[in-house]
Order: sequence, then C-alpha cells, then structure tokens
Amino acid sequence: MIGTVIEAERDRSRGVIATILVQNGTLHVGDTLIAGLAHGRIRAMFDFYGNNIEEAGPSTPVSVMGLNDVPSAGDLIRVVESDKEARIIVAEREEKLKDALQR
Repeated sequence: MIGTVIEAERDRSRGVIATILVQNGTLHVGDTLIAGLAHGRIRAMFDFYGNNIEEAGPSTPVSVMGLNDVPSAGDLIRVVESDKEARIIVAEREEKLKDALQR
C-alpha cells in the first residue's frame, strides 16, 4: 500500500493522528507502516466523518492512530511486513539525514 500524509498532529489524549490519502492498495487496522521518520502499527482508523473503519481502499482519506512520531505533510506512506523492518528502515533514513546535515 502506498499513500501520502495530508496532515498530522499530536493529540494529548489520543497520541499522534495522521490524515493520509490512500493512493494504491488497501490499508487495514493492524498494518505496520512508515511515514518519513515515523513508524507504527495502526491501532485505529477513522473515515472523513469520524466513524471507526477497518480498511480503506484507493482514493480514501483516513485518519490513523498508532505512529510513534508526527510525520510531515507530504511524506509517503508505505506498509511493511513487521515492526522490526519498519524500525530498520527508519534508522537507515535517520542515518542518511544525519550524514547529509553534517556535510
């Protein structure tokens, strides 16, 4: 599944909430995803009206809960197989960013 972050915020009671647009594939509650330097497992997903949903298909804007950090608007979303894989990919991205900033 591929998508794009439209907006994201940190809510005091619910944690990080990211609104994303699903572009390709289907997103399910329980999927592990990467968004820029943020990653996590989707704990809950809401449609445009705030209704709790279990899956979202292409061209569907949804709000998701479960990311460890607030992603930036425009970040690409990618579903990965496991949380371990997500942490490895994010660590590599952080290392590349750190190297680029040191130059």
